[in-house]
Amino acid sequence: MAAVERCRGTLGDLLVGGVAGYEVVMRVGEALNAESVYARGFHPKGVAGVFGAVVAVVRVLGLDSDQIQHALGLAGSMASGSFAYSQTGSDGKRLNAG
Repeated sequence: MAAVERCRGTLGDLLVGGVAGYEVVMRVGEALNAESVYARGFHPKGVAGVFGAVVAVVRVLGLDSDQIQHALGLAGSMASGSFAYSQTGSDGKRLNAG
């Protein structure tokens, strides 16, 4: 909602972003296998939800594919503590500590 407001978007923008975000949450959640996530001490919503939020916002903002890739990479880092930054030189590790 904040992204739509900031961009002076419409109710349609909010709905399209929301649908895209929910679609991603459901697909990532299904791929995670909830039982295995619970067994490792995590909640699936906390892991999958960040990806849905990012997709909703990038849809509203109309970002390009490179920007979407970077946004999802940072989301993955926040959701899982990924060490991918060590292979790509990303500043994602600094974000995790914040």
